[in-house]
Amino acid sequence: MHSRVVLTALRGLGVQETFVFDTPTCCVLGRASDCGLRVPNDDAHRAVSRHHCLLAIDPPNIWICDLGSRNGTYVNAVKIGYRPPDAPPEADALPPRDAHALEEGDAIQAGNVLLTVHVFQGVGLSVCEAPNDGAPLSVVNAVETKRPQE
Repeated sequence: MHSRVVLTALRGLGVQETFVFDTPTCCVLGRASDCGLRVPNDDAHRAVSRHHCLLAIDPPNIWICDLGSRNGTYVNAVKIGYRPPDAPPEADALPPRDAHALEEGDAIQAGNVLLTVHVFQGVGLSVCEAPNDGAPLSVVNAVETKRPQE
């Protein structure tokens, strides 16, 4: 059965911007230019680390782990990981620890970025395949993004 994982931005990125994953992938959320889910590198997003958290996606499954971020990663308002205050900045290069499984409706927060998780299987795929606002889908690093109309 074909399935997709969709992340929808509620805050910190384009409002209602969506990221669609239909194949297995690993994706880092952060401010660095090599991140698959790139947050603007500006003052409004300084609470998001360069490499904040890792998303491991194998539709319909999705896991998240913090990559040693200074401000932590939250799932449903519960902190799942962070870099301890006494750890050097290089600690964000450590291998990820403690992956947390995500489910339909979960909320991911990294700094001021807030994303919701949606999982579509079989019949529900039409929701992802046909955007109702007519906005085009573009593919970036194996991630489809749908930006809201301006």
